[in-house]
Amino acid sequence: SDVRIKFVYSDTYDSTGDSGYAWGCLIDNVNLTGVEAVPPWAELIDPYTSESLDMAFVITGEPKGTVHNLDTDEWFTTIQKAIDDPDTADGHTIEVYLPMPEVFPSGKYEENVNVYKELTLVANATEATTFPYVVIDGGQAGPCITINANNVNIIGFELINGTDGVSSPGTTGSVIQNCNIHDNLNTGLYLESTMGLVIQDCRIYDNLDAGIHLESSDGNLISGCEIYNNDHVGIHLLSANDNVIEGCEFYGHHWDFGGGAFGAGVDVESSVGNDIHDNIFYDNDEGVRLWYNNDINYINFNIFGRWCEEPGIAIHNYDDVIPDARYNWYAQDNGPSGDIPDAITGRMANGYGSAVIGNLNFDPWRGIDAFIDVSSTAALVGDPITFDASNSFHYDITGTPVDDILYEWNLGNGEYKFSEMFGYPYSEPGIYKVKLSARAPDSILDEDNGVLYDTATVYITISAAGAPLEADASPDMIEGYSGNGYTGAVDEPVQFYGIATGGLPPYTYHWEFGDGTTSDEQNPLHIYRTPGQYNVALTVTDSEGNTDSDVTFAVVKAADEPVTGVEICCVKGGFGVKATINNTEATPIDWEINVTGGFILFGGHANGTIPAETTETVSSGFMLGFGKVDIHICAGTVCKDATGFLLGPFVLGVTET
Repeated sequence: SDVRIKFVYSDTYDSTGDSGYAWGCLIDNVNLTGVEAVPPWAELIDPYTSESLDMAFVITGEPKGTVHNLDTDEWFTTIQKAIDDPDTADGHTIEVYLPMPEVFPSGKYEENVNVYKELTLVANATEATTFPYVVIDGGQAGPCITINANNVNIIGFELINGTDGVSSPGTTGSVIQNCNIHDNLNTGLYLESTMGLVIQDCRIYDNLDAGIHLESSDGNLISGCEIYNNDHVGIHLLSANDNVIEGCEFYGHHWDFGGGAFGAGVDVESSVGNDIHDNIFYDNDEGVRLWYNNDINYINFNIFGRWCEEPGIAIHNYDDVIPDARYNWYAQDNGPSGDIPDAITGRMANGYGSAVIGNLNFDPWRGIDAFIDVSSTAALVGDPITFDASNSFHYDITGTPVDDILYEWNLGNGEYKFSEMFGYPYSEPGIYKVKLSARAPDSILDEDNGVLYDTATVYITISAAGAPLEADASPDMIEGYSGNGYTGAVDEPVQFYGIATGGLPPYTYHWEFGDGTTSDEQNPLHIYRTPGQYNVALTVTDSEGNTDSDVTFAVVKAADEPVTGVEICCVKGGFGVKATINNTEATPIDWEINVTGGFILFGGHANGTIPAETTETVSSGFMLGFGKVDIHICAGTVCKDATGFLLGPFVLGVTET
């Protein structure tokens, strides 16, 4: 007959009434012998769905073990006993099941495992789906696992509560795969003088120092790991060279050190030749930090930040050595912020994405950049000026340049051009704001609109012959600038603008910043090292040697003074119009969205209030209509404009103007 049998392995069917592990199975056509009798124990407590039992067994005697050497077919009750057994030799595989309650009532292997043979340790928790991992608890008495042999494989464990999750002093060729390593006193993994180790598909989090610390360890691979919420940094490379970090996700690393935010996804210190590529960084004080490095490191094809989140610091280089940081994506169409020039090409980091700081080769990035070259920023009436956008670029997700940019030039006098390069003479004197808009289709990088968009602006001064030379050190017509002096913070770049009219172009410019330094650029960036108010002077010289000067000032705050203000970012379409507003002011602000133009049947206006020191995403709400629309968004005194196309309830192709 068919028999349904329950096998019970546990020592807990006693006066406590607690349940252990139980399995049920159906065995076909069993012939039973012996005398039928009632089982000599109380009714079984089953943690799973009760079933009708034909027979039941209680296993008594000395436990066989839950740690199995597959090569010798020997069983052990602890992992260390299996390693120490004289029959266990290099090359053996030890399979570790959930521990016996008789040996480890906590359900965790409470051991500090020392692997001094070339072994493979494989965790197998499949016999109880409520326990997804075999856990080794180091009890804060030492590392959960210490690797003291070469070519050791650690697969599928959860490592907790050790001084470190894994320690590897002076070994080579080991693999740590598919492990959860968390809540250890120091690091998740501490590797010293370790070579050729692979850490793959692990989750490393909530450790009290670093997720992974590599010291004097070269040629290691960290791949496909999720590394997050460690107290200081995700990975610390210290005198560690030629390591590869790829396909990992880093987030939640914040560390208040000496009054500053010093957490990092990856901290590269006194290390060279490391390749950090195809990773994702967000919500860290800094994505990648480099310091005390005397040769190049590589930071390519990474993603820094997330769309419509306040941008943080992507890469911060404290060294004179220039890292290769090309082909990264900064979560915004137009690349990184930071207002610094690329250390090799000079292209500015003036996008809306996560910031880059220090000497870096970050050009090009994945995304778009609108770039204007002009033959001159000043001319007389009727003299042609050449406008050239050929240094603009679009790089796709693979880092490949794509020749698909559409250009629109607004010449500031009501005329438009759509060529990449052209010559144009102005017929009237004045100061003209020339704006280049560049668009490129890319549904992978820009999942929202499917179009990358960026703008660039240049100011052209056109003078009548014989007009006197005039210099302006704080021109109020510059977009985004008040014309009333300059403000900034210590150790952060301040953008200055210079305009000249009259005389005989071209002009030369000379700035004196009030701190003993100078610049001969027309629109220089300058960094002040101490707070205070500085008198700034601009002297302009025309081609005949005539000069004129203008003075302004710069107010520089201490680095730790809070920066307040309102920012509107991430204007998006879809079901209505949405925008993210960051209010860092100490008081609430009112916001308003107005959508006009086209044929709007319903909606198009929304307003509200954002509390102090709050970031919110606001929406126009439901709209219905058809046609090209203009979008105007204001928050407090800050406004932003965009255009789009309204198709029924959807707003498509939203681009900021």
